[in-house]
Amino acid sequence: MEIPTSIYFNLATLIEWSVVILMFALVIFSAVMLFDCIRRNHSQFKLIFTQNSAYEKIIWAFLIVLSAKIFGTGAIAYYYFVKRGKINKT
Repeated sequence: MEIPTSIYFNLATLIEWSVVILMFALVIFSAVMLFDCIRRNHSQFKLIFTQNSAYEKIIWAFLIVLSAKIFGTGAIAYYYFVKRGKINKT
């Protein structure tokens, strides 16, 4: 019994569309995180990279923009470290 080639074509099409939808969702997520980074007050940033919160905001914005093509890793890191994270008041 031989499997028709149309099944393989449909599976490949489904995988391709899934990847396209995932990439589109990551672009939207990156844009939302960049918008949040720009709107967020300097005092609400955790001091991860520097001791000045103004520089933290600039670094996170560049990280989100530059890593947008690398599966949104900068936006995901921003979400976990800044958006969900507790404010570090030291």
